[in-house]
Amino acid sequence: MQRKQPIRNTSDIIKLQFYVSKFDVTTTPIIRIVDSYDIRPSSIRCSLCGKEHHDGRIVELRGGSVSNIGHICGKRYGGKGYGDALDAYLSAMNLPQLKARIREGGHKLESFRVQIGALHDSCLELRRYIQSFQSRFPDTFRELQRMAMENRPEVFESVERTDAQIADLMAANPRQNREALKYGRVSIGAISGYRFAATDWDPTHGLMKFFNEVSEFEKFQGSDLGKMRRWANWVDDLEENMQRLGAVVQDGFRFFSSGNFRLFAHLPAPLALRRQLETLTIGDLRMSDSGNTKVKPQSVLPVGIQRARKAKPTATARELRNLTGDKKMRW
Repeated sequence: MQRKQPIRNTSDIIKLQFYVSKFDVTTTPIIRIVDSYDIRPSSIRCSLCGKEHHDGRIVELRGGSVSNIGHICGKRYGGKGYGDALDAYLSAMNLPQLKARIREGGHKLESFRVQIGALHDSCLELRRYIQSFQSRFPDTFRELQRMAMENRPEVFESVERTDAQIADLMAANPRQNREALKYGRVSIGAISGYRFAATDWDPTHGLMKFFNEVSEFEKFQGSDLGKMRRWANWVDDLEENMQRLGAVVQDGFRFFSSGNFRLFAHLPAPLALRRQLETLTIGDLRMSDSGNTKVKPQSVLPVGIQRARKAKPTATARELRNLTGDKKMRW
């Protein structure tokens, strides 16, 4: 049954085709909700509880008949069939709004084409750096991952204390073991962008997932309510997700710096590798990448971005900074 005219009074309900004034939900379950009604000041007897209600739902039953029930009566007596029917009905009511949000999201995505392309290139570059670094310095990289997950940006080195320093410490607490105080840990600096070491590069749920979702959104065509809700929420969060992604990119380029490499040289690793870290440059990682590290692409640059690039130049560094300038989106 399809409703074409609004229900204004009791007569409109009773005159519905295949209308029944009473039914047993255990033998004739509710299949779907056809419409809602509010006929104040009039009322009509509920087909489930038998009491008069001013408003409620028109429901279709198994077999094709229709009836009327109150809002609360449906939840109380309508069984699982009513709960499923209500979810579907409310989703269908939201369909125009979902379509509008997705259309608006398409326009928003179009305005971000150049920035998304720049972020995509930056992520691919950083992923190559991290694969190259990991292959050359595996012990150091594992330690950096631990530090990132444990929120420890500072690097320390062990230094021998002077007799005067040990004497001061013993005076403060005479019960200490003097031999244990011979060496102390001194901070030599904090790693810039240290959380980048814990970045997840898995294309199904990690950093690159965003770009795959852009492609999926461009291809989406259909009326599946669950998928429409998902994409409507996705486009609502588009700008915020781009800012977060931009913050990761900024951390990544700070992470791969000569100053950080000199700090990495103080982390646990074989001596020969630590000496290499003292003089390592980003150019060394690029050379290593081009010579030894083969990276399989884990995301495809969306077609829309490729088209935009033909018409517009890649985003400048200033444009990228403006995109990620919201400090609240920092790690």
